[in-house]
Amino acid sequence: MRRGRWLIWLVAALIVLPMAFRALAAPWTWTFDQTLLIILALGLLVSAGLWLRVWLQGGNALVKEHWQARQRYQPPSKSFSGWNLMIWIVVALALVVLMNLYQQ
Repeated sequence: MRRGRWLIWLVAALIVLPMAFRALAAPWTWTFDQTLLIILALGLLVSAGLWLRVWLQGGNALVKEHWQARQRYQPPSKSFSGWNLMIWIVVALALVVLMNLYQQ
């Protein structure tokens, strides 16, 4: 799995970079690309904030411990899988609604 990570990062960059360029090239009128850019930036800020909190609580040792715990595979429980499916259904429906509103 580790060998293929560069490919995942490459695909993500090929998706995010043109979207960010389109979002920043236009005047700010809350286009779809601009909205996605804000959501992406907020997600990155929240993630960085969570890791900062871990670091402030225990320094580098606790960050290393948390990172190693995240790397270990633990199969999800059945209830988690069910909630995960429901969340993705809601996200898909929200995206359909957003796309329909965007096209009108």
